[in-house]
Amino acid sequence: MKRAALGFRMHSGWGVLVAVSGDANSLEVIDRSRMVTMDSEIPGSKQPYHYAASLTLPDAEKHLAKCASASERLSLAAVGDFVRELRARHFEIAGAAVLLASGRPLPPLSAILASHPLLHAAEGEFFRNCVRKSCAQSKISVTTIKEKELDERADAAFGKMANRVRRRISTLGRALGPPWTKDHKIAALAASMLLTTNKTLAPRTFAKSLTTRTAVICMGRSLKRRVVAEGVKNARGTGLSSNSSMRRSALFPSIPYRRSNLLACLKPACPKKSSWNP
Repeated sequence: MKRAALGFRMHSGWGVLVAVSGDANSLEVIDRSRMVTMDSEIPGSKQPYHYAASLTLPDAEKHLAKCASASERLSLAAVGDFVRELRARHFEIAGAAVLLASGRPLPPLSAILASHPLLHAAEGEFFRNCVRKSCAQSKISVTTIKEKELDERADAAFGKMANRVRRRISTLGRALGPPWTKDHKIAALAASMLLTTNKTLAPRTFAKSLTTRTAVICMGRSLKRRVVAEGVKNARGTGLSSNSSMRRSALFPSIPYRRSNLLACLKPACPKKSSWNP
């Protein structure tokens, strides 16, 4: 059986579901669907938290529970039908990728209902939870990926092939026809990463993004950083010991050996988006 992976990008009351197969050289979209996750017969089901904000707290809890039950039922039906069709075409589901927004934990319901930005955040999480539960009931493993980390994760997963994969996904719309929106493209990119080996799914480490003049040596939980000079091999023939101040002066004659100067040398080699702050 061929392996396939699912990608989800959810909105309030609906979402996009894409299935991909193949590797970086032969990626293809094998199916796509627009899934509805709200019951139009329930008032406020498209934006359940916005509607609940006008209710008392007990009534808001009842409303959200009712909407969740309906949305989970609709989501399970949509995912189930989609997966059954793929399995009938002899595809094995390797997993599902669900795109997240910020991924921050939400406060208690009373605090959410008192904040308009939190209403939007809660609704996004509300419909994503419906999809996660549907996948779990369909025995499909779920990987969550923050949208702001998607490109970094793709670079780590595909390496030098990452740009080719992005171009391939962008041009697939020509053969598939509309709709092929940003929702479809990033859902397909997220799903395609599940078809790579598990070890490539981890974000790139700080060390991999440094230049060849900088080495990061891990010792336990601490990081020792040092500059590796291109002339270090030549310096070995000078007879200087590796720990002597004379050798340090030979390698860096114009830079006094102080920690502040060493970090100043390291900083320009760091990636712009690095969170490292020595």
